[in-house]
Amino acid sequence: MEKLYKHVICTTFRISLSRDLKEAYISDSASSSIRAVDLRTGGSRQLAGGDPVFAENLFRFGDHDGIGSEVLLQHPLGVLCGKDGQIYFADSYNHKIKKLDPVSKRVTTLAGAGQAGFKDGAAVAAQFSEPSGIVEAENGRLYIADTNNIPEGYHFSKEAESKFSIDFDPDNATEADSLEGNLSLEGSAVVHFRRSSASSSTGRVYCKVYYCKEDEVCLYQSLTFDDHTSF
Repeated sequence: MEKLYKHVICTTFRISLSRDLKEAYISDSASSSIRAVDLRTGGSRQLAGGDPVFAENLFRFGDHDGIGSEVLLQHPLGVLCGKDGQIYFADSYNHKIKKLDPVSKRVTTLAGAGQAGFKDGAAVAAQFSEPSGIVEAENGRLYIADTNNIPEGYHFSKEAESKFSIDFDPDNATEADSLEGNLSLEGSAVVHFRRSSASSSTGRVYCKVYYCKEDEVCLYQSLTFDDHTSF
């Protein structure tokens, strides 16, 4: 087993402990490899990807499943030792989720087509865009942080503004001074309405509400309100 020398691990991005707590599994994103460190001796071993001869080589990357050093990865990030003892990781720049057997060193693709996208589906029919985080629930289900796939117009930061929009049915029965806008920090807005027809109408208010004051965690909820008016 090789010793941990300076620069052997190029960029330590994520770490997960083995089930027996004897090793730490590391996604070395810069060298595109997955490594294991013996917590008793400090020695390390290469499990998959990277350059087996020159650990500092940052240019051996690609997308190829297989065993040990024949495997090609590209900027792996999140890594997890599952309850079954297998290693699951996000092969970020390949837009895939992969599994690594720490004994045989065999790597297989679990999910992801290999092209960036936003598509649900089974196994390799699904598409991710640079997935980075991975956790396991009590029931063994894996949850993935799909980094670049927040829908357009959605934000999760303190700068996010809650928004509203309004429509009417029929659309000519009621007028409003504003059909869309931002909510205040308290979550309110003032809109003035005027009846333009004697017929009954339904007004529908859509709200995208962000809340970022609880333990620095930003929450989001979509709300809809209906109001039916008739003379």
